[in-house]
Amino acid sequence: MQRVFICSPYRAATKEDLARNIAYAKELTANAISEGSAPFTPHLYLPQVISDACATMRKTGINVGLRFLETCTEIYVGARYGITAGMREEIRHAKRCGLTVRYFDAGNI
Repeated sequence: MQRVFICSPYRAATKEDLARNIAYAKELTANAISEGSAPFTPHLYLPQVISDACATMRKTGINVGLRFLETCTEIYVGARYGITAGMREEIRHAKRCGLTVRYFDAGNI
C-alpha cells in the first residue's frame, strides 16, 4: 500500500463552505482508499487539536503535515474549489521531495 497525502482546501469564509471543504477532503480520502492506497488527510483531524485561527498553531499544523508528506509517494491535489496558499506550499514541498502529483477536478484552476 502506498502512502498518499491528500491536499485540498480547508479554510473557508462561511460554515457552509467549511462543511463543503471537509466533505471534499473525505471524498478524496475515500477515493484513495478505493484505489488501494493509505491516505493521510491532515486537515480532517489536526483542526480538532490545533486551532486554525491562531497563526502560530496553524503553521505548526502545516509543518506536521509536511513532515508526513515526506514519507509519501504521491500527493492528491483536490482542485475543485481552487488552490489555496497552504495547498501551494504542500505541492511545492511534494515536488521538492520528488513525489508524484495528481490533480483532481482541475478544471476549476
